[in-house]
Order: sequence, then structure tokens, then C-alpha cells
Amino acid sequence: MMDKKSKRSIKKNSKNKIIRMKKAGITLAAIQLFITIIFIREVVLLNVLSIGIAVGIGVALLGLEIVCFLMMEKYPKRRSFVFRIISIVLSIIMAVAVFYSWRTRNALSKVASNNVDITSVSAYVKKDDPATSMEDAKGYEFGILQGMDRKNTDKAVKQAEEALGSKLKTHEYKSLTELADGITTGKIKALMINDGYLSLYSDLEGYEGFPKEIKKISQYKIKNVIKKTESADITKPFVMYISGIDTYGKVGTVSRSDVNILATVNPQSGQMLLINTPRDYYVPLSISKGVKDKLTHSGIYGIECSRDTLGMLYDEKVNHYFRLNFSGFQGMIDALDGVDVESDVAFSSFGYDFKVGTNHLNGKQALAFARERHAFASGDNQRGKNQMKVIEAVVRKVQSPSILKNYLGVLDNLNGTFETDLSYDQLTDLVKNQTKNGTKWNVSSYSVTGTGAKSSNTYSMPGQNVYVMNPDKDMVKKGADLIDSVMSGKTPVIE
Repeated sequence: MMDKKSKRSIKKNSKNKIIRMKKAGITLAAIQLFITIIFIREVVLLNVLSIGIAVGIGVALLGLEIVCFLMMEKYPKRRSFVFRIISIVLSIIMAVAVFYSWRTRNALSKVASNNVDITSVSAYVKKDDPATSMEDAKGYEFGILQGMDRKNTDKAVKQAEEALGSKLKTHEYKSLTELADGITTGKIKALMINDGYLSLYSDLEGYEGFPKEIKKISQYKIKNVIKKTESADITKPFVMYISGIDTYGKVGTVSRSDVNILATVNPQSGQMLLINTPRDYYVPLSISKGVKDKLTHSGIYGIECSRDTLGMLYDEKVNHYFRLNFSGFQGMIDALDGVDVESDVAFSSFGYDFKVGTNHLNGKQALAFARERHAFASGDNQRGKNQMKVIEAVVRKVQSPSILKNYLGVLDNLNGTFETDLSYDQLTDLVKNQTKNGTKWNVSSYSVTGTGAKSSNTYSMPGQNVYVMNPDKDMVKKGADLIDSVMSGKTPVIE
């Protein structure tokens, strides 16, 4: 038989065990409460759920917290085991959710509320010049353009002078060809020019190779605030300008825009209309006081100029812009595990063959599909159509559950690939509207075209005979009518 001392010892051990189990329960409850509070805070900050749903989730989680704590207090022995497991599992789930929520907020914040254009103005010398820095070129005479982008050039010159502590000697030239001739003939030893202008030499006969004959010795970043249009209620129909470059570079840097699409979005009807406008369209720019130029050149003067120029062409108010880098798009599509792109023509590009019908494309293949223009008789017109087809394929893919397979990879590729002037709250309003209504989007597209011609009277390249496309006025009117149709809630009829 067990003596009294042994019984007291067993009773004491049992009591101590109960105390330890209660302490463990309190600790688990405290951890769960802490994570619950952080989770509720993240749900509110993420702002993709309605207030009612967010409050409901908070009340339910706090209720579970109280139940688990009371059960662990009431049944401190084996029967509380199940509630400890529930507490641990809930805490782990909420901790993972907090991480994903934080990553989502961080990614969207980097994409949203962009209101700055960055113009790169650089100093160049001839390739064989010994100078490798502005200090080396301190006594050089710099050629600058007399009128083109003079505001940003003057800012860059001022930055250079402040860094050097001395004045730069400059010489003005009226045109890009005169500027190039100045340095190649030795009349000047250096240039100060907007980097975006170098791409214009590809359109100038006899000067196509000029950018390869010079080297950059310094670069100056000029920031300009983008003037906002009246902000749209993102849950109602709106028009957005989609601008893009298909070369490697930062998405926010000012350059020629190779993608010029107006997206008309109606969240109420689920209609999205993409209208492509050829880069060579010969139209007045918003800043050119009636002088016509290639549409693509508007990008050199900033996204505000491109946005407003297209608004003038279609006589539509363009509320917002969305800027993308097709090269960065490559990583996004790989993160989505590829996209299914519909092609209406068979062609080959960059070593890939594309068939009529559905093509499952990875990032490199999709980029090749969107870039090609020389394989088509209609050139840039077909390229614009293909770019819209890639965008349509991405829209379809992000609506599918498969986006969850590599969600973090998709988030990682947002930064550097996309920028928009939509605020964070406007982006999350779109998500809330989508989750509330479960909208099935119907994406349609339309391309305007025109007649090829030559012109020596362009705003950006005066006196230079360059290829342009005169707009087909009937097609432009049709595009405007389609925009009005989607804005009014109708399904666009594209013949």
C-alpha cells in the first residue's frame, strides 16, 4: 500500500502538472490573441474586403480565441489537447495570411500612385574620345538642341554645372541631324541630349548608326510631376491609357511608346475594350499647338502628352494611365506558368513558330509574339493586335485559380513591370468590386489603321523626311463609337 507521503507527492505532482498545463494554455492563448490582432489589422490595411466582411472575420476570430482559452482553462488535462491544436493551427494559418497580405500590400503600393516621369538626359562624346567623365570633358563645347525638350536639357546642364563648379560651354543646333554632324565633324566635342531622342535616328536615312558612334560619360535624371486628370470612380466605367515599351529598361523612364492602347473598362457590365493605335499615326500632339507628329514621339515628352494626345484623337476623356514594360512582362508570364494566346495568323519570330489558334506561351515566347512586326504585310498594325492578344491572355489567366500556384512570383514581377496613377485604394476598390460581383470579364479589341506616307513636317523631326501613317478617319470614329458603347453599358459590336 502507498504511504501518506507518496500520496501527497503524487497529488502535488498532479497539481503542478495542471498548473503547467494552464500556463501553457494561457501562453498559447496570448500568442493566438497577438497574431489575431495583427491579422485583423492586415485585413483592414489590405482593404480588399468590405467593412462588413472584415468586421465579421474579426468577431469570428476573437470568438474562437475566447472559446479556445475557456476550454483550455476548464479542461486543463487531456481533453484540452484538441483546443490547443486548434489554437496552434489557427495561429499558423493567420501568420501565413499576414505574410501574404503584407507582400500584396507592398507590391501594390509600389505599382500604385505613380505621378512622376523620369527623363534621362545624358552627356555623350565620340566613341574614341579619351574622356570617360564630365571632369575629363570640363573644357569641351557641348552641343544641345535649340528647341526640342529644351526644358529638361537646361535642367541637366544646370545639374552638370553645379557638380563641376563651373559653366558649360554650349552650342545650339536646330535639328538632330545638325547635332550629329556637329560632333562627327569635330565642330563640337560633346552632346547633351534626351536619351529618348537617340531612338529617332533609326528613322533618319544615313544616321541610323549614329548612336553607336558615341558613348555616354554622364547621365542626369530629371523628375517631372505628371498632371492628373479628374480621378474616376473606379467602380464605374472609365478610360485608361496603356503605354508600353518593348525594350529592356525601367518602366517609368520616358521614351518612345511602342504600345499605345486605350482600355475602356466597365466594371458594372464586365466589358473591357482595347483599342490599338499605330505608333506611326500622324496626329497633333497635346503640346505641339497643332503641328503633327508620329504618335510614338509623344512618349518622349512624357506619358501625360501621350495620354492627352490619344484623348484628343478620339475626343474622349482619358481618366488614368497604366504603363507596362513588355520585357518585364516576360517574368510575369513565367510566374503565371504561361498563357494561352489566340493568334489569327501563322508566323515565326525569334526562333519560335506560332500557329493559327491557341498557342500556350512562356515568357520568352510571349515577348517574341508581341514584338514581331516584320513578318507581317501590315507590320505595326498586326504587332499592335498581337500585343492586345497577350494582354487579353494575361487578364484571363489572372482570373483563374491557377494564379495561386505561384502567387508570390506574380507579386515579385509587378514591381518594375507595371506603374499606374491609380491610387492603392482605387486598385483595392477594383478587387472588392470583383469579389463582390464575381464579374466575368469579356475582353474585346479593335485596331485603327491608315495610309502610309512620308512627311518632312513633324514636330520632333522638322525638315526630316520620315515615314508616317495618315489616320483613317472612319476607323477613328468607329473606335470612338465603340468606347461610348462600352461606357454606356452596351456590348461593343466589332465587325
